[in-house]
Amino acid sequence: MRSAPVACLAAAALAACTAQPQDAPAVPAEVVAALPDDLSPREVGQNPDGCWYYVVGGDAVVPLNDADGAPVCT
Repeated sequence: MRSAPVACLAAAALAACTAQPQDAPAVPAEVVAALPDDLSPREVGQNPDGCWYYVVGGDAVVPLNDADGAPVCT
């Protein structure tokens, strides 16, 4: 019966398509809350000092600040 290997290959291919990336860190809720309305959590990064930023126009790094103007650091 040759359908078993085909079914296994199809299942493996489907699993690969639905797998979530494991290397992307979760963005904390306080960071998401501080994001401007037009930005996605996928558009932020974190500096080695723990403070968050986002990039505007492809090259301008902007520190992410909370509603009081303080940097958001975790």
